[in-house]
Amino acid sequence: MRTIPSVTLAELAREAGVSRYQLLRGFARSYGLTPHAYMVQRRLAGLWGDARRRPVSV
Repeated sequence: MRTIPSVTLAELAREAGVSRYQLLRGFARSYGLTPHAYMVQRRLAGLWGDARRRPVSV
């Protein structure tokens, strides 16, 4: 399983030059999900994709 480095909302906001609140609202407006919900959804999608590619032994 691939891992990505942990980045906090504060770090992302600082890099983008906005407040955490502005980043959160902008992300939710663009993606329709909060950053946390987006990451959960992506992780689940990755797990389902892995499960579909693996052969099932009986």
